[in-house]
Amino acid sequence: MRQLKYLVTPLLVVAVAVGCDNDSPTDPVVEEPEPVPTVTDTFTGSFALGEASCHVFTTVNAGPAELTITGLAPLDTLTVGLGIGIDDGDPETACSYFAVDRSVRVAETLQSQLTAETTYCVCVFDVGNVFPDQTVDYTLDVEHP
Repeated sequence: MRQLKYLVTPLLVVAVAVGCDNDSPTDPVVEEPEPVPTVTDTFTGSFALGEASCHVFTTVNAGPAELTITGLAPLDTLTVGLGIGIDDGDPETACSYFAVDRSVRVAETLQSQLTAETTYCVCVFDVGNVFPDQTVDYTLDVEHP
């Protein structure tokens, strides 16, 4: 019985020591940031050879923006230009682009980072492949904060 007593005591000390690991650092708790809420504005319009059609929208937060052409007519395989920028208030220039893609098709997305709460502009435009006397109708979705 004495031998069992001497065996149980060291095992009990080891169990208590392992259970009280106060010297090890704890992992910091990192809270996930709240996602920025987004809205989707849908714009429709049309343009002809050499023209652009622009729209303005206002954000309430900085964050990512996605521009997607969801429809083109009369030819839904047409390649067009798509740009996003700051609305400069000048009807001649309409938009000072900071991101442009000159080869966008239906369902393709142009992504950009909006850095401030302000008024932005988006334009859909001809890249030189609209036939004379033809009008292109489009639908554009802009998801933004």
